[in-house]
Amino acid sequence: MKYIIQIVVVVMVMCGSGYSQSQDSLLSKAYEMKSNVLLDKFFENWRMEKTPITDEEYAKLKDAEKDVYDIFYEFYTPKDLSRLRLEDFEYKLYKNVKYFVVEPKIKYRILNSTNYDSLYNELLNDYDSLFISNWKRSKKDTTAYSFFIEYYEDNFYQGLLNKDLFYIHFKKDSINNFRPRISDKTSRLLYFSLDYNNLLSNFIGNDIVPWGTNGIMQTAFADSLSQLKIDFLYSNIFIMASHWGNYWEIQTSPKVFNIDFTNDRKFAKVSYAFPYHQGYSIFEKRNGKWFFIIDYFGIMW
Repeated sequence: MKYIIQIVVVVMVMCGSGYSQSQDSLLSKAYEMKSNVLLDKFFENWRMEKTPITDEEYAKLKDAEKDVYDIFYEFYTPKDLSRLRLEDFEYKLYKNVKYFVVEPKIKYRILNSTNYDSLYNELLNDYDSLFISNWKRSKKDTTAYSFFIEYYEDNFYQGLLNKDLFYIHFKKDSINNFRPRISDKTSRLLYFSLDYNNLLSNFIGNDIVPWGTNGIMQTAFADSLSQLKIDFLYSNIFIMASHWGNYWEIQTSPKVFNIDFTNDRKFAKVSYAFPYHQGYSIFEKRNGKWFFIIDYFGIMW
């Protein structure tokens, strides 16, 4: 009898007040009733607010923008992260979720020079006193591929170099209404927003064991009621505490924050982040299609 009453209430919530019910109250009601039906409704409402780019819209993009979309399609596979150099536990974070949460804006840059030897020398001569100079000079290669692999090494080394000097060689741009498609047919996309970030963060609460509580190497993690609510959401999305415990990680890693192209857009570097580190992957374009080449582990914090 109790089960029948619950079903009736669910139907009334979905059909009676229907789409007029706010997402905030819908999520709260789903948790109160432990209703997967209402929870699925919450996520489907979110999904339908913004959908992936259509073929017609894609055809109208600039060629560089098409490359951004195409690389993202090849790179972004949260359920299969075997190509990336990660911590062991990270490979399985998103194995069972129905939805991936992505940022609806992406930055990209295009190198405005093909003289890689000159770029090497300009940067290295300016910072010849740094310990990395001789190491990099000894490995110097003037091909486009090695420009990304060695000269443009990783985020740690970039932090040591003169960014103004380096980035003047790139033309910066971005796609501000980025609505990618994904190759994974078992999951769907949700587009991140501050409204949903605040909604979910308020719903989960603040039960976090801070960084270092149980030892200097211990990262922050959810506890008590917050953990129960994260567990409730897990059939749909994966959420965890940030490294320091000052916010909830709602976006689905790897979070792509920039793509760099060589001048001819034959090679590209995809820079991404996980909750505890950054990395980057190199792609090469062959016969109009982007292929993964290699991945590098960047900074860990």
